[in-house]
Amino acid sequence: MRAQARTSTSLRSLLLRTLLVAAVMASASLLVANGTRAAFVSTTVNDANAWEAGSVTISDDDGGFAMFDVGPLLPGDTGENCIEVTYNGNVTAGVDIVMYAATSGNLAGDVDVAVEIGTGGGFGDCTGFAGASAFTGTLTGLSTAHFDYGSGITMWSPGATGQSRVVRITWTLGTDTLSSQQGETAAATFTWQSQG
Repeated sequence: MRAQARTSTSLRSLLLRTLLVAAVMASASLLVANGTRAAFVSTTVNDANAWEAGSVTISDDDGGFAMFDVGPLLPGDTGENCIEVTYNGNVTAGVDIVMYAATSGNLAGDVDVAVEIGTGGGFGDCTGFAGASAFTGTLTGLSTAHFDYGSGITMWSPGATGQSRVVRITWTLGTDTLSSQQGETAAATFTWQSQG
């Protein structure tokens, strides 16, 4: 009887262990099945995005030389020179090129200048120049009215790289220059600037 009870207990224990192993195996199968279940997937990508700053660079054909270095002068003496300014930037919208000046010296108020903007000619030779008047007055008047980008004389708004304009500046020492101005000097810096 005892042997029968032991056998019965052993059978029950074996049966419970078998059921337990089967339950564990079933749970593991469910986990694997859920982890590898197929799903519908769709992806779209927009790659290789990049940004590059544009340039609004300009240059001129002066070769590093001043437009004017003249004297000694007498009242009524006059002269001219041209300079070509070229837009080399790659931004072609919303860019303006302007001209302004800084002057010094007691003679600046007696040197009359006419600034014209057009085409034809180049540095040291105005042959073929044709343009329109942009300023008439004295050197002092030029630098007083047009002293920075905001107050500068608008030359043009380039629509493409490589466009250029020629500036012709004609100067005359005023005939009303006083004898007291003898030996006096004037100096000027002409600036062309592009912004966009």
